Order: sequence, then C-alpha cells, then structure tokens
Amino acid sequence: MELFGALYGNEKLKSTAASDLLRGKHSHAYIIEGPEGSGRHTAARLIAQSVLCNRDSDERFPCGTCLSCRKIADGICTDVIYVNRGKAASIGIDAMRELKSSLTYAPVESEYKIYIIEDADKMTVQAQNSLLLSLEEPPSFVVFILICKDSSLLLETVRSRAQTVRMQLFSASEILRYLEENPLKKSKCDPSSAAASCGGAIGKAVSLIEGESSDELKDAALCLESLPLLLSKSLTDRLSLVKSFPAKRDDAVRFLKTLTNAVRDLVAVKRAPECELLFFADRKRAEELAAKTDLAKLVSLSQAISSSVEKISANVSIQPVLTLLVSYK
Repeated sequence: MELFGALYGNEKLKSTAASDLLRGKHSHAYIIEGPEGSGRHTAARLIAQSVLCNRDSDERFPCGTCLSCRKIADGICTDVIYVNRGKAASIGIDAMRELKSSLTYAPVESEYKIYIIEDADKMTVQAQNSLLLSLEEPPSFVVFILICKDSSLLLETVRSRAQTVRMQLFSASEILRYLEENPLKKSKCDPSSAAASCGGAIGKAVSLIEGESSDELKDAALCLESLPLLLSKSLTDRLSLVKSFPAKRDDAVRFLKTLTNAVRDLVAVKRAPECELLFFADRKRAEELAAKTDLAKLVSLSQAISSSVEKISANVSIQPVLTLLVSYK
C-alpha cells in the first residue's frame, strides 16, 4: 500500500508516523519541523486526512478520494481548524485563549477535530504555556499539528508532549533529478540554479523555478562568485569581498545561510567523498573548490559563518561582522 504518496521521499516519516496512522494509532499532537518548502504543510494535510480518512481505496493511505480527504485537500473541512499569526509578528495568548474556548465543542462532521497551528515557533512564551495545558489533557477527539521551522524555539514542555516529525532535506543532485523528472510548464530559472539555491527543500526549488522568488538565486550566484576569493590565502582578496555582500540585515543572514550550505559541501567532499551535497549539483565543481584549501581552513570558515549569522541576527553591526568573517584563519 502506498503511504503518504503525495509526499516525495521522507521514507522515515512514512515508515513511522504514516504506518502508525494506518493502524489507527495516532498521536494527540504532532510537531512538523523543516524549512520553508520542505513539505511541512503537505505532511500536515496528509496526517489530517489519515486521521479522518474513510478508506475508499486499499491501494493508497490516505485514500485522497473519500469525502473527508477531498474536503481537507480543498481546505473546506469544518473539523480541520487552522491557527496562524496573520500579519502579526507572533501568535499571542489571545489566539490560544480563543482556541481553548472551542476545544470542548465536539466535531461537526467527523470523529476528530484537528487544529493545525502554523508558524508554531512564533508563539509567545505565554501562548505556549497556555497551549501546554491543552496538550497535557486534550479532549479525546482533538488532534494538534504544530508546523514550525525550528522546534528548538518551542518550550521543552511543549516538545515533550508531541511527536516530532522532521522533514527530509534532499541533496542538490536529488532535487535536480526530481525537477528533470517533473518538468514545470512555467520555468523562469535553470533547474541547476534552483537546486543549488533551495537549501535542500524541493518545494522551494519549485517556487524558484516558477519565478516566485529571486533572492535565493542571487545568493547562490554570489556564493559561487565569492568562494574562490573566500578560500584565497590573500587577506586583501578576501577583504575585497565585503563590499559585494548584502548590507541589509535580513539579506545578509539569508546569504550567509546559503554560504553555510556551500561550505558544508566542501567540508563533506574532504571528509566523505561519497556524501550527497546540498548546494552543489555539480560535484566536480565542489571538488575543484575544495582542492584549493585544506580541511582545517574550511572548518574554520564554517565556524566563522555560523558565528556571523548569530551576531547579525542579534543586531550587531553588519559591516564589522562581515569583515571579521572574511578575516578567518
């Protein structure tokens, strides 16, 4: 039987959570963690469908064809309630109070009522503590699904009361193969560029191909342009890079995270030649760049980038941080 067929890869998820759901054993709460475009919302929808599926097919689970599955897919199932922050920076305690006030009402058309909380890692501490009481003793007919990028931003007490599902990230070559096997009619960028720019998330690659975002493509191109100089022994060459790096805080953080994946691949080439690469779809190019320096310097550079992301995210002045980054030893 095909489990979670609408979700590409993620075999570990299919062999654990999906298999449990097929046997009628579901958790009262799930945390789905992964970057944008990694399939978190698809997984949440499939879990919701699996809980409410009427099993119209013996070949697929969830079947996707019963009334419940179709309503969930169309976003019109009364018993699947979405909670999000809208335009606000966070999900506050008022949203949790509203959620809690509706918990005691029985499902309208199904056996269970499912609450999907988007951007759950944007909940305030007060909101999380308020939700915690419901996670500890939920009504028997309620299932919570918390979608987030980083589950470490959730309270440990919240994490301990839910089953965590981590979305699989794919190598650049796997994503390129997926894009070649599933060509999109609307294509605004080269698949290889999309594979290098998406951080291992297939959905993000598809968005890039369809032209929904170009910042990541610019970041990837800048990484490829910068790496030869960044790996140079000449401090003068490296310092010359600072003026080409993004000057705005969010842009700088996004670029450095892309650079992290690129340098991670160069370290992987040195340490484990057969390892799948996240950034480089062309392994030969990664090998050529890695050959320009030694493993110790690559590790030092990786640590410098990580430290720079932390500092810039913490509101430290960008220019000095970038200057210190390219001065790594």
